[in-house]
Amino acid sequence: MAAQVWDALTAADAVHDASVHGHIPHFKGSDEAAARLAAHPVWQRASIVKAVPDKAQ
Repeated sequence: MAAQVWDALTAADAVHDASVHGHIPHFKGSDEAAARLAAHPVWQRASIVKAVPDKAQ
């Protein structure tokens, strides 16, 4: 099942990575998605946010 998802991501040209198989990829549009999340009222009201130094998150 996971291989089908990785194949679909590659076919859709949805990631920056040359190969997504076996790991969480760096998605195209992630910067815009992060900006939209940061602008969301629920995010802005949060008093605690867990973040990890991972380009996929």
